[in-house]
Amino acid sequence: MLTRNLKHNFTYSFIFFLLILGFNISIAQNASDFYFPLRVGNFWKYYTPGNSGGWGARTVIESIEGTDIIDGKLYFRLKGIEIMDSNPSDSTIFHVLWIRKDSAGNILLGAFGESTDIDSAFIFNPEYPLFPNEFLNVGYSREFFQSNRGIYVQDSVVSVTETVNVPAGTFTNCLKIRDRHKDTSGTITFVEYHYYARGIGEVMTVREIPTYQVHTNYLIEYNATTKVEEFIVDNVPEKIVLYQNYPNPFNPMTVIRFSLPQRENVTLEVFDVLGRDVAMLVNEQMDAGEHSVIFDASGLTSGVYFYRLQAGKFVSLKKMVLIT
Repeated sequence: MLTRNLKHNFTYSFIFFLLILGFNISIAQNASDFYFPLRVGNFWKYYTPGNSGGWGARTVIESIEGTDIIDGKLYFRLKGIEIMDSNPSDSTIFHVLWIRKDSAGNILLGAFGESTDIDSAFIFNPEYPLFPNEFLNVGYSREFFQSNRGIYVQDSVVSVTETVNVPAGTFTNCLKIRDRHKDTSGTITFVEYHYYARGIGEVMTVREIPTYQVHTNYLIEYNATTKVEEFIVDNVPEKIVLYQNYPNPFNPMTVIRFSLPQRENVTLEVFDVLGRDVAMLVNEQMDAGEHSVIFDASGLTSGVYFYRLQAGKFVSLKKMVLIT
């Protein structure tokens, strides 16, 4: 297991409020509908004017800047940085989260760090249910003890019908989540409220305790687009589809996805530009549904490659680019 010490209180509090932010008001929806949409290039920019007690004015940017593969699974890399008004030419990474969405709509945390280097991150094994579907009920609350800091962390769902007005817009039916910390004597040392909008992510954060850190983060700008084919679905597909690999270009791993409306004999092969076989990824009978296969191009040279899916009488070919 790769480890990295977690040093900053701000980073700790951010991680713990993220552990419970997956609530919804509709059975037809998933908790992850309220999480940051997982697509490379999405970003969320917040601003806080600071306070007279010493909390400096700053801009906070969350962005999904890339992907990494951990234990054979593809994770999106969410980076958070702070830019202080007092020093706008400098920025500080305060967390990097490696997250993915499973077939049920849960958001899972695979690793955490304070840089984008996965080799220096803390790896969660098994992966942690960061934004699970179990947290869909108003009034849900959980408390756990963090032994290395000597505090109790309590997260509670306050409301799922909040209306939030921020510079980025007006958002209705938002989740309001309370994150509260207590020391071993029962004294409350930290209270923060987080507001999440469906399809957008976090739109506002309000910190009330400690008093010298009282502030509000407002969403001022965002790009939260989604792409259906980038998510795993449980419904039986209507037709055979071979999707574009992701990421592309890639180095050295990428994920190839395809859908089957019924059980089929399937082959999935990779070729170079001269038509030579590079890898046989699948050669078996597979059930109906969505399927994902990881292609590891370690040892291959940079260039254009092709992958071909044959399922019954269906054949499809797509191009991908390896950059080493």
